[in-house]
Amino acid sequence: MVAGGLFPIILMPMGYGLAGFIGGALASFVYNQVAKIVGGIEIEVE
Repeated sequence: MVAGGLFPIILMPMGYGLAGFIGGALASFVYNQVAKIVGGIEIEVE
């Protein structure tokens, strides 16, 4: 019974972390491809 409760407690955060990593990698890949075409984002600081 205890293992049934520990299983999601350990694996759910790992799953969220993996999903966040894959989502971040995919978003950065898409941004880099679009930035090559459009020219990216330029920030001016005074």
